[in-house]
Amino acid sequence: MNQKKNNRFEYMIITICGVFIITYAMMVDKIMNFPEVMSSTPLKILLTVFSCIVFIITVCLTVRLFMLIHKDYVERR
Repeated sequence: MNQKKNNRFEYMIITICGVFIITYAMMVDKIMNFPEVMSSTPLKILLTVFSCIVFIITVCLTVRLFMLIHKDYVERR
């Protein structure tokens, strides 16, 4: 029973992180449309670094989500 609550809590954390990642991606997309932003090299580098970090976090969360789903599936069998 306690394990099920932990799984639910972890699903909730992954969902909240996913919402933040989608919001970040939409914000970066809007920022990239401004020409003055794209002409600034430090800002471009900063956006690229943050986007790479967010991409790595997204991959890790996706792998963890599939591991959780697989664990739930195996436990229910």
